[in-house]
Amino acid sequence: LQYKFLLMEEINQLGLEVFGDLNKFNIWFESENQTLNDKKPIDLIKEVGGRELVVGLLTRLKYGIFI
Repeated sequence: LQYKFLLMEEINQLGLEVFGDLNKFNIWFESENQTLNDKKPIDLIKEVGGRELVVGLLTRLKYGIFI
């Protein structure tokens, strides 16, 4: 349980860096995303490998890479 909390905290921190606001990040996090095959990031982090996809996308967004 603590491991999952730490993972979510890491994702929240990255989301805050990217969006500058946790509310904006939460909207993105809970919305379907075309880059993620129309899946919601919140759903993907529950899948094997999904967390890495979400973190990878957030990292690309952080550095201005939009593909």
